[in-house]
Amino acid sequence: MLRTGRKREWTILVFCLFIFGISPPLIYVFDKPDLVFGLPLSFLYLYGFWAVMILFMALGARQGRRSPPPPTGARGPEVRRD
Repeated sequence: MLRTGRKREWTILVFCLFIFGISPPLIYVFDKPDLVFGLPLSFLYLYGFWAVMILFMALGARQGRRSPPPPTGARGPEVRRD
């Protein structure tokens, strides 16, 4: 499948965000012994980030809206020739 236009840009953006989000300096920011709802902060960050990336990929994979095809067997407007 050949990606063109906005889809290609979106794919590159999501890839760059993913690489940035899992980079060690950013993970170290959330690597603390703090608990949120009984879960480590780093655990919540990694799984939350993963879920957001899946959402972005789903949005990028959507098909664009296209007009519905004309009904089968339908003819255009008839032209009278006198």
